[in-house]
Amino acid sequence: AGEEVDGADGGEGEDEGEGEGEGGTVANGVRARLCGLLIDSGAEVLAQSSAGWTLCYLAAQEGDAIDVLWLLGEGVPPDHPSLDGATALQIACQHGHVDAAAALLSHGALPLAPPGGGYHGGYPPLHLVAAALGGGDEPMAASHTLDALVNVAALLLERGAAPNDEDE
Repeated sequence: AGEEVDGADGGEGEDEGEGEGEGGTVANGVRARLCGLLIDSGAEVLAQSSAGWTLCYLAAQEGDAIDVLWLLGEGVPPDHPSLDGATALQIACQHGHVDAAAALLSHGALPLAPPGGGYHGGYPPLHLVAAALGGGDEPMAASHTLDALVNVAALLLERGAAPNDEDE
Protein backbone atom coordinates (compact mmCIF):
# COMPACT_ATOMS: atom_id res chain seq x y z
CA ALA A 1 0.00 0.00 0.00
CA GLY A 2 2.90 2.34 0.77
CA GLU A 3 0.53 5.27 1.40
CA GLU A 4 0.80 7.37 4.47
CA VAL A 5 -2.24 8.50 6.39
CA ASP A 6 -2.10 11.44 8.76
CA GLY A 7 -1.42 9.95 12.16
CA ALA A 8 -1.10 6.39 10.90
CA ASP A 9 1.74 5.92 13.34
CA GLY A 10 -0.58 5.54 16.31
CA GLY A 11 -1.70 9.15 16.63
CA GLU A 12 -4.14 10.66 19.07
CA GLY A 13 -6.52 8.28 20.73
CA GLU A 14 -4.81 5.20 19.37
CA ASP A 15 -2.83 2.44 20.95
CA GLU A 16 0.43 2.11 19.14
CA GLY A 17 0.00 -1.64 18.95
CA GLU A 18 3.43 -2.46 20.27
CA GLY A 19 3.45 -6.20 20.95
CA GLU A 20 0.59 -7.80 22.80
CA GLY A 21 -1.49 -5.33 24.73
CA GLU A 22 -4.51 -5.40 27.02
CA GLY A 23 -6.77 -7.00 24.45
CA GLY A 24 -4.07 -9.38 23.21
CA THR A 25 -3.72 -7.34 20.03
CA VAL A 26 -0.98 -8.10 17.58
CA ALA A 27 1.63 -5.45 16.72
CA ASN A 28 0.78 -3.23 13.75
CA GLY A 29 1.85 -4.77 10.47
CA VAL A 30 2.09 -8.36 11.74
CA ARG A 31 -1.43 -9.16 10.55
CA ALA A 32 -0.50 -7.81 7.10
CA ARG A 33 2.53 -10.09 6.90
CA LEU A 34 0.45 -13.08 7.96
CA CYS A 35 -2.31 -12.15 5.52
CA GLY A 36 0.29 -11.78 2.78
CA LEU A 37 1.52 -15.31 3.41
CA LEU A 38 -2.03 -16.64 3.34
CA ILE A 39 -2.99 -14.72 0.20
CA ASP A 40 0.20 -15.86 -1.55
CA SER A 41 -0.92 -19.39 -0.71
CA GLY A 42 -4.34 -18.88 -2.29
CA ALA A 43 -6.48 -17.44 0.51
CA GLU A 44 -9.20 -15.00 -0.53
CA VAL A 45 -8.63 -11.40 0.60
CA LEU A 46 -12.39 -11.03 1.18
CA ALA A 47 -12.71 -14.27 3.18
CA GLN A 48 -14.94 -14.05 6.23
CA SER A 49 -14.68 -15.81 9.57
CA SER A 50 -17.52 -18.01 10.80
CA ALA A 51 -18.83 -14.88 12.53
CA GLY A 52 -18.78 -13.08 9.17
CA TRP A 53 -15.87 -10.75 9.90
CA THR A 54 -13.44 -9.81 7.17
CA LEU A 55 -9.73 -9.19 7.64
CA CYS A 56 -10.28 -5.47 7.05
CA TYR A 57 -13.09 -5.43 9.64
CA LEU A 58 -10.76 -7.02 12.21
CA ALA A 59 -7.90 -4.64 11.43
CA ALA A 60 -10.26 -1.65 11.72
CA GLN A 61 -11.66 -2.97 15.01
CA GLU A 62 -8.12 -3.14 16.38
CA GLY A 63 -7.30 0.32 15.02
CA ASP A 64 -4.49 -1.05 12.88
CA ALA A 65 -4.22 1.54 10.10
CA ILE A 66 -1.12 -0.14 8.64
CA ASP A 67 -3.00 -3.38 8.05
CA VAL A 68 -6.11 -1.54 6.83
CA LEU A 69 -3.98 0.27 4.23
CA TRP A 70 -2.27 -2.97 3.20
CA LEU A 71 -5.61 -4.77 2.76
CA LEU A 72 -7.03 -1.86 0.75
CA GLY A 73 -3.91 -2.06 -1.43
CA GLU A 74 -4.64 -5.75 -1.97
CA GLY A 75 -8.02 -4.86 -3.45
CA VAL A 76 -10.42 -4.92 -0.50
CA PRO A 77 -13.25 -2.49 -1.33
CA PRO A 78 -13.36 0.16 1.43
CA ASP A 79 -17.10 -0.36 2.04
CA HIS A 80 -17.14 -4.16 1.79
CA PRO A 81 -19.58 -5.38 4.48
CA SER A 82 -19.23 -8.28 6.86
CA LEU A 83 -22.08 -10.80 7.04
CA ASP A 84 -24.00 -8.59 9.48
CA GLY A 85 -23.64 -5.64 7.10
CA ALA A 86 -21.04 -3.79 9.16
CA THR A 87 -18.36 -1.94 7.24
CA ALA A 88 -14.80 -1.52 8.46
CA LEU A 89 -15.43 2.24 8.70
CA GLN A 90 -18.40 1.75 11.01
CA ILE A 91 -16.33 -0.49 13.28
CA ALA A 92 -13.28 1.81 13.30
CA CYS A 93 -15.51 4.77 14.17
CA GLN A 94 -17.45 2.92 16.84
CA HIS A 95 -14.16 2.01 18.54
CA GLY A 96 -12.65 5.48 18.23
CA HIS A 97 -9.82 4.48 15.86
CA VAL A 98 -9.03 7.73 14.05
CA ASP A 99 -6.15 6.44 11.91
CA ALA A 100 -8.00 3.36 10.65
CA ALA A 101 -11.04 5.53 9.84
CA ALA A 102 -8.81 8.02 7.99
CA ALA A 103 -7.23 5.21 5.98
CA LEU A 104 -10.64 3.91 4.92
CA LEU A 105 -11.98 7.37 4.09
CA SER A 106 -8.86 8.18 2.04
CA HIS A 107 -9.64 5.10 -0.09
CA GLY A 108 -13.25 6.03 -0.74
CA ALA A 109 -15.23 4.66 2.22
CA LEU A 110 -18.52 6.52 2.51
CA PRO A 111 -18.98 8.60 5.68
CA LEU A 112 -22.77 8.29 5.33
CA ALA A 113 -25.18 5.48 6.14
CA PRO A 114 -24.28 2.34 4.20
CA PRO A 115 -26.78 1.38 1.53
CA GLY A 116 -29.15 -1.46 2.25
CA GLY A 117 -29.37 -1.18 6.02
CA GLY A 118 -27.28 -3.84 7.69
CA TYR A 119 -25.29 -3.27 10.85
CA HIS A 120 -27.34 -1.67 13.61
CA GLY A 121 -30.05 -0.95 11.06
CA GLY A 122 -27.64 0.83 8.75
CA TYR A 123 -26.62 3.60 11.13
CA PRO A 124 -24.19 6.15 9.73
CA PRO A 125 -20.69 6.00 11.27
CA LEU A 126 -21.28 9.37 13.00
CA HIS A 127 -24.31 7.95 14.82
CA LEU A 128 -22.24 4.97 15.98
CA VAL A 129 -19.65 7.37 17.43
CA ALA A 130 -22.40 9.14 19.37
CA ALA A 131 -23.82 5.81 20.57
CA ALA A 132 -20.34 4.72 21.72
CA LEU A 133 -20.23 7.70 24.06
CA GLY A 134 -22.91 6.02 26.14
CA GLY A 135 -25.17 7.77 28.58
CA GLY A 136 -22.70 8.84 31.25
CA ASP A 137 -19.25 10.29 31.63
CA GLU A 138 -17.54 7.08 30.48
CA PRO A 139 -17.58 5.58 26.99
CA MET A 140 -19.45 2.29 26.63
CA ALA A 141 -16.38 0.10 26.02
CA ALA A 142 -12.92 0.19 27.55
CA SER A 143 -11.25 0.65 24.16
CA HIS A 144 -12.93 4.03 23.74
CA THR A 145 -11.60 7.29 24.97
CA LEU A 146 -13.71 10.37 24.81
CA ASP A 147 -11.01 12.30 22.94
CA ALA A 148 -10.67 9.54 20.34
CA LEU A 149 -14.41 9.49 19.72
CA VAL A 150 -14.50 13.28 19.37
CA ASN A 151 -11.55 13.08 16.94
CA VAL A 152 -13.36 10.45 14.86
CA ALA A 153 -16.52 12.60 14.80
CA ALA A 154 -14.48 15.62 13.64
CA LEU A 155 -12.83 13.51 10.91
CA LEU A 156 -16.21 12.24 9.68
CA LEU A 157 -17.67 15.74 9.57
CA GLU A 158 -14.58 17.01 7.75
CA ARG A 159 -15.02 14.23 5.17
CA GLY A 160 -18.69 14.94 4.49
CA ALA A 161 -20.70 13.08 7.11
CA ALA A 162 -24.10 14.67 7.57
CA PRO A 163 -25.13 15.16 11.22
CA ASN A 164 -28.76 14.57 10.26
CA ASP A 165 -28.10 11.57 8.01
CA GLU A 166 -30.74 8.96 8.74
CA ASP A 167 -30.29 5.22 8.90
CA GLU A 168 -31.66 3.19 6.03
